[in-house]
Amino acid sequence: MIPIPSKEEVRVSHDALDEPCGSTVNACDRLDSWKEIAAYLRRSVRCVQRWERTEGLPVLCHQHAKGATVYAYRREVDRWWEEGRSGGAAPQGEENRRQDAGATS
Repeated sequence: MIPIPSKEEVRVSHDALDEPCGSTVNACDRLDSWKEIAAYLRRSVRCVQRWERTEGLPVLCHQHAKGATVYAYRREVDRWWEEGRSGGAAPQGEENRRQDAGATS
């Protein structure tokens, strides 16, 4: 037999709706793939993979039996970007990225 989910009403507190991402590091702050990281930085996947290897882009990797899951946190990526990638000068296009981010807010 296939279990049929209950049709009971699900109640969510107003506090949970007011702060969808909360104040701690959570799923809203996490970029869960190379594609998401690249889209966030407005670069290609290949570019952000190179930055991870050569520039110290803060990407985390969870190893599995076969393969791995790559993820990064927006706050860490933002800090890395603002510090100029490994403490050097700010990357070209930073002004454009910040202007674009402000235009979508």
